[in-house]
Amino acid sequence: MIIPDETFLKLPAREKESQMLFLAGEICLGLFKPTSAMEESSLRLAGYMADHAFGRSRDNHLYDENVSSVRRACHLLLEGLPVPLIESYDPLQVRWGTPCLMDYGKMRSELDVHILDLKRDHNIN
Repeated sequence: MIIPDETFLKLPAREKESQMLFLAGEICLGLFKPTSAMEESSLRLAGYMADHAFGRSRDNHLYDENVSSVRRACHLLLEGLPVPLIESYDPLQVRWGTPCLMDYGKMRSELDVHILDLKRDHNIN
């Protein structure tokens, strides 16, 4: 699980994007389940990536249920906590209060590649 702390935020942009796309792929395939033991910042990032991934895959009809489930779980686990103020042009990032920004074009163009890699790594058909 990614913890968007200072160390993560200092990574090169491509490395951050790759890790975030990997998380989005795990969410799509149902390999990621949010829990109350997770850091608030990790839950915010997972919710943001789930929102971002919704409908973005070529086979979204296969994954949207998993994505919606993670999105709902993150909302419930974060319920009652104040959303950190984030300055961003991305309303989705502001709504989730995560310091990590994901490019919409990258999500569209690379999510399916990460899903295929994860399927191969986990022997999922």
